[in-house]
Amino acid sequence: MILHEGISEEFLDEFFSHVEDDVLNRRESYKVEFKETFEWNDKKVKSKYLRTMASFANNNGGLLIFGVSDSPRTIVGVRNFESIDDADISNGINDNFNQQIKFTRRTYETSGKTLGIIQIFESAYKPVVCIKDSHSMKENDVYYRYNSKSAKIGAGELRQIIDERVKSEREKWITLLNNIAEVGIDKVGFMNLDDGEIQFTGNKVLIDEELLSELKIVDEYSLEKGGAPALKLKGEIDSSAQIIKQPYVIQTEDIFKAFLNLTDIADPIQFIKTIVYGRTDTFPIWFLISKLGSTKKAVKKRLDQLRSHTIGYKMMLQRVEEDNTARKYKGKYSLTTGSRAHLRSDVLEKFYNKQEINYYDEEEARTLLEALSNINPNNIEFEQVQESLVNIFNKTYPFKKSAYNYLFRYTLTLIDYLYFSERVK
Repeated sequence: MILHEGISEEFLDEFFSHVEDDVLNRRESYKVEFKETFEWNDKKVKSKYLRTMASFANNNGGLLIFGVSDSPRTIVGVRNFESIDDADISNGINDNFNQQIKFTRRTYETSGKTLGIIQIFESAYKPVVCIKDSHSMKENDVYYRYNSKSAKIGAGELRQIIDERVKSEREKWITLLNNIAEVGIDKVGFMNLDDGEIQFTGNKVLIDEELLSELKIVDEYSLEKGGAPALKLKGEIDSSAQIIKQPYVIQTEDIFKAFLNLTDIADPIQFIKTIVYGRTDTFPIWFLISKLGSTKKAVKKRLDQLRSHTIGYKMMLQRVEEDNTARKYKGKYSLTTGSRAHLRSDVLEKFYNKQEINYYDEEEARTLLEALSNINPNNIEFEQVQESLVNIFNKTYPFKKSAYNYLFRYTLTLIDYLYFSERVK
């Protein structure tokens, strides 16, 4: 079972093809664990989920599948898989481990029931270490996936992880030093892919942040210099050059960033696929689907290639036809009644007057988001709203309070609809 990239519909169709009378003829393994229910708000149960996620990350990755009962493996479905936000899972990981665990989440329909699936990816920086005591986990413990169970790692496996990491880093250093020696120390610069800074001897060069995501590794040097990789920056990539594509799973935050920055996405279908496999009703979709066509008919034709057994796919089609999901957030928070009405009204007035809007904590960010439910796109430019939302995303998201994470998503969904849905007739 190869799980280096996001789970495909074809993979799941094959995996769940072994079902007869709702009984799944599959066993748990070092790659798969089944759960009957999804109880993230139960701290004791959540601790077990996180322990399993860490054990998968410290091995080769794996799947947590919710909605399958034990003895026998029966498809029962799960009802509350979407009761939390991805940010809640990320917060749980950050609170309990020394590093982030990469995961993606989606639903799948089979036997007339909905399953929840979390795919956990192998960590690039093993080991993932627990940093505090929490029910089924202990501080400084490392968990590992053995056959069909997650347990505290043994000495042999831990030694193997450490040896592999040391070997990998040693090989990278040797390759780097050999390349430097070949090019010449005075001709070498170092590029930080996070901030776009390239350092040369006595000089610095900055690459515009918007261009960083467009950089590609051109493998033409591997044909001429014995496989030595080279990052070659060009205005245009020669069509004859080989492009090395790194496996990349689009996360919820990537969709938010793309919308907030209005990123020029070369392949919007890949982003839409993530939404279709997840929860469509709280995602900005119009800035993406407007790239697929200028009419609803054209958009639906493109979406047909994503046809799947997910609720998300059905909801996407419903929203394209008539987006009642986004509309229901319009005016959700009153400007005239309630103890917070005057606060929202004050914020909205600043938008209309093009005044600077500052906030200093989560509660003030909440007020700003609530105020935006009353915005009139004819009177306020998108750039004004965009600036405030980007600041919230960079400074406050994910919020400590789960409800505010949902409020942020609802706001993005509404703003996206108000400013971009008119592009598709």
